[in-house]
Amino acid sequence: MPKNSLNQCSDLVVVDPVKLQWHMRRTSTCKSKFADQMDIGRSSLYRMLGGTAVRRSTVEFLAEQLQTSVQDLLTSTEVEFSPEEITSAWHDPEWEVIPETLMPLVPMSNGLVMRVAKVRHRVLPGEFGRGKVYDIRGMPSVVRHRCREALSRHATICRQLRDSPYIARNLTLSTSCDEGVWTSVDEWFESESLEQLLVRNPLPQKQLQTVMTAVAAAIETLHEHQIVGRELHPSRILVQNDARIVITDLELAKLLEVEGSVSDDWQRNHYRAPEVSAGESHPQADLFSFARIYLHAATGVSFEEDVNERGLLEELKLPSQLHKSLLSCLSPIWQDRPESISIIRALLNS
Repeated sequence: MPKNSLNQCSDLVVVDPVKLQWHMRRTSTCKSKFADQMDIGRSSLYRMLGGTAVRRSTVEFLAEQLQTSVQDLLTSTEVEFSPEEITSAWHDPEWEVIPETLMPLVPMSNGLVMRVAKVRHRVLPGEFGRGKVYDIRGMPSVVRHRCREALSRHATICRQLRDSPYIARNLTLSTSCDEGVWTSVDEWFESESLEQLLVRNPLPQKQLQTVMTAVAAAIETLHEHQIVGRELHPSRILVQNDARIVITDLELAKLLEVEGSVSDDWQRNHYRAPEVSAGESHPQADLFSFARIYLHAATGVSFEEDVNERGLLEELKLPSQLHKSLLSCLSPIWQDRPESISIIRALLNS
């Protein structure tokens, strides 16, 4: 059933993440405190932020707490945008979106919401890109100013690592005059995300080794340039048929020489190291993410639900050194993890 029909006639409704984020920013509090303040379950809040349907009664209660209407929180019930309307919404004179490739809204951990689509260069024939659009027009100006750094970080990092085959190559970053709509375009990479691949089955052994060795090499490259990915996730690893990979969506990566950003109000990412949510950034955070992504890829078991890490690792019956290293990567204490991802990479290669 289309979302529009769902909102009109069902007990289940879909909240617009952008509208909800605006109300959350207005309260100037973190997500967990917002849920407690509004007296709604945290799981319900995360479902709303993820664009998943929730009970209408929950949204009615939330609207009452926010002193707004239910309709103000729901996704639009109007007809779908025409291709011309979608294209113009990107505010980019260089690229045009291919409407049928436009993906649903994706809420990011720091509260930004983006949409991804394949885009076509308006002048150069056969030139395509992976475009992302962020619409922050509903946010107060002070919040927009804070978003500027995060929105430009992906392009900054891609340019620093332009020669790396494992990092997305950014082509352009632009914004509307009021800085309300941002557009970022990477070089097109014909692929599926690792998350999409794992919906079907765990990776075959040969592909697993090729993919995860490349992911380890990508992380090693980041660390060599004093960058911590800190939000590594299967959805941000793009995989081609021949198992070539690139890591993308680095808006939340951390440049170590820059002051830390407050992260205790980020949405939960089950692959994120625990210390990141406390505002710390160390290269070992990416080793924690790597180990969880490895277990997901090897077993097909997603960490979106609580799982027994040690049990999964035992099932794999890995060589003892690799088993020991991955186990130490999963430690909640960052000092207990290996000093470098190169150790894991060497074990995978052997």
